[in-house]
Amino acid sequence: MAALQQIGYYMESLALFKRESRILSLRHANPTQGRRDLR
Repeated sequence: MAALQQIGYYMESLALFKRESRILSLRHANPTQGRRDLR
């Protein structure tokens, strides 16, 4: 059970990291697009 929780936490943090990096890259390329994506 603890291993399953750890895997879930890892997947969640990985998804969050990917989303954050995508937002950052969008904001870097087009500021208005990045701000709209943050909403």
